[in-house]
Amino acid sequence: MSSDEEVYEVDKKNKRGKIQRRQVVIDPNHMVLRTRTTVGKLRRELKIMYLREINVISSEGFSHVVKLRWQDNAPTDHSVYFLIFPNSDMQCKFAKRLLDLRIQSTGFPPKGNAMSIFKDPDLQPASENDKSASNSLSVQPIIASSPSDETTKENLDETPEELIEVYNESSSQQENPNTLNTTLVITVLGASSNFAKYSVYPMIWQMYRKKLIPRESLFLGVSRNNLTADDFISRLRPHIHAGEDDKSLADEFLNCCEYYIGDYYDEVTYTRLDEYIKLRAANKGTVYSNRVFYVTTPLPVIEPVTKFLSTCCQSKDGWTRVVLEPPFGKDLQSFLSTTNHISQFFKEDQIFRINHYLGNEMVQNVIMLRFGNRLFHSIWDRKHIQAVIITVKESDILDAENIDFHSTFIVRDIMQTHLLQLLSLVAMETPLSLKDTDLKYERLKCLRCTEPVSLENVTLGQYTSGNDHMGFVHQSGVDNARNAPTFAVSRLNVRTTRWDGVPFILKCGKGLNQTKSEVRIQFRDNLGEIFENTTRNELVMRVMPSERVQVKMHVKEPGVAFSPVQTHFDLRKNCLSQLSEGVGAFERLFLDVIQGERTYFLSKEEISEGWRIFSPLLSAINANLIKLDEYPFGSRGP
Repeated sequence: MSSDEEVYEVDKKNKRGKIQRRQVVIDPNHMVLRTRTTVGKLRRELKIMYLREINVISSEGFSHVVKLRWQDNAPTDHSVYFLIFPNSDMQCKFAKRLLDLRIQSTGFPPKGNAMSIFKDPDLQPASENDKSASNSLSVQPIIASSPSDETTKENLDETPEELIEVYNESSSQQENPNTLNTTLVITVLGASSNFAKYSVYPMIWQMYRKKLIPRESLFLGVSRNNLTADDFISRLRPHIHAGEDDKSLADEFLNCCEYYIGDYYDEVTYTRLDEYIKLRAANKGTVYSNRVFYVTTPLPVIEPVTKFLSTCCQSKDGWTRVVLEPPFGKDLQSFLSTTNHISQFFKEDQIFRINHYLGNEMVQNVIMLRFGNRLFHSIWDRKHIQAVIITVKESDILDAENIDFHSTFIVRDIMQTHLLQLLSLVAMETPLSLKDTDLKYERLKCLRCTEPVSLENVTLGQYTSGNDHMGFVHQSGVDNARNAPTFAVSRLNVRTTRWDGVPFILKCGKGLNQTKSEVRIQFRDNLGEIFENTTRNELVMRVMPSERVQVKMHVKEPGVAFSPVQTHFDLRKNCLSQLSEGVGAFERLFLDVIQGERTYFLSKEEISEGWRIFSPLLSAINANLIKLDEYPFGSRGP
């Protein structure tokens, strides 16, 4: 048990009304609440972020009760916890600690009377029948208006001094920031880019719709393009998908999305942005702000953007975090130069280098399958595994936008960024714990044991015309990258006692016959095989399009004959519903940013190792030293 864990001996009333003695454990490191029997057997473990209500009450003859209610999507069949404490000190200590962690994990308070009680120490715990106490902190969303809204423009343009006075006066009166006086500010740098339009804002919308972020948050977009607020919203609207029941909510969200025009190289842009955030926070009636800056700008402007964000826009009383998108440089030298620059202005725990693949449910499930099942844990080595094949196949084209700045997209942005991280999860040793530092340490150690790719173990290809699609070289906008590969296969060797000699085959491509992403573990043939025509057993972890775990094995063919037939044990995504939080990969990672959870984000050391491994191949591609094998569009590849 961690020294940070807090254990409370309580009586817990179950849903049948029976009183049971339980240990309730608060784990602040993993942000979970556990219930155990008195002998230490784990009963349930739930993330604190799932808490809907915390009520401190007296009820049913018990004086010291904490009643917890969980959200509907929490993975539990017990939506209400009725915990009976021996005294008021333990009752209040437990509820206050749980309240603090709930606010820390989500950025906003739960319903119930706990916040009111601990905000006003003179307020006594309420009776369960006192409905007014239970609902006293039902926070109503304060919807931020678009800059085009006349009321908001009047508030911001005509009385800024008054708002600044409100901000300064409130700051002097409040000792500590809390949820009620703090606004979550999400700022997208490069807001007019296609990536922001197609990916970032739809992700924020889904989190807004699911209440994973406070509805009263502030959403700012910054770009150099001279767009009006209405023009900006018009660009976003087609990509904010909403059902009939959510159309009014989608309009509400779009009205919260504000647009700010500025030059990335001009410090004045950032000083005014900081002032604007303070004014908008004051306009909402809040004092402090927690700030997330999502940087989607081109590589050449990363350095001035991060410099001025640090010097001008960091939150003075809350936290500030910066999300960086791949590619992380054009080569090892440019990556190290950019990283050293950013390190001058932000601490490492403020920087979140995102890799969208690491947010996928099945990718994170690799750790559970490996280390949570004795069946696989004991055979996960070179004695039992013949090969590991990691594949990302896409049926669409390699468009001009992806090769605008480089001709190594398929290797640098897919194989090096995504597939290599999958390799590290498959091949790493058992971590000391599930803490981000321990997981990253084992991933990094695995990458350091991986040899640089040999050109002899590489095949590159480029699609030609086929299936009513033109060839790559005939697409518009690719004149400067006619030798760019659209398909790549490489073999890597992980030189450890567990994996030495096992080929790790990374395969990715565009313009192929299907779209899928998977990890395939091929096991060795049986020694002394007594059956004929058998194939290797395989474990397949499908990441997309339909998440599943599939085991290929042999059984007797039905009928009179005694001969083997291959069958698939298939655990599909709907069978994994209890493991799924109903949150998309991008949403899950962005929620981690808000909570400060860094487990599935890349460290600078991991990225450096990726450059070391693939630099020989990238240099050879840039020098046109490798012949491209042609394959028809829509085929399986060369």
